[in-house]
Amino acid sequence: MEPRFGELFNYGILHLEWPSALFTLVVFLITMFFLNQLLFAPILRSLEARDAELDKNEEKVKSLAQKIEESERNYQEKLKIAQGRIQSSRQQALEEAMGKAKSIMVKAKEAAEKRLGEAEKEISAERDNALKQAAGLTQDLAKLINTRAIG
Repeated sequence: MEPRFGELFNYGILHLEWPSALFTLVVFLITMFFLNQLLFAPILRSLEARDAELDKNEEKVKSLAQKIEESERNYQEKLKIAQGRIQSSRQQALEEAMGKAKSIMVKAKEAAEKRLGEAEKEISAERDNALKQAAGLTQDLAKLINTRAIG
């Protein structure tokens, strides 16, 4: 068999001529151009827009995370300040209560000592009075024994 015009290779059923190859290449390039314009470019634009939106949202998330962390720090600082104030107030109230308790105990001790002193005076007076009565009774008893024994 003789080679045909523009034949690049010939393997029987499988053969290629350069005009067919050129036509196929032109059709392929035109198809790719239209696919690029009608399909690939819009998809790429939407993907780029999506990526831009994701980046924008990621920046918002980072900003919000920073604000949340700052708010948490402020909250913790305010909580520590409030706890310090509460502890200070509690300590002050405890000191006041201890002072009042000591004052009450001092007053009670003074009152008890005063009553104890008065009771000691009363006991001493009653003892002196009892001794006087006992001395008087002793003299009366001695007189009675003396009168009975003598007389």
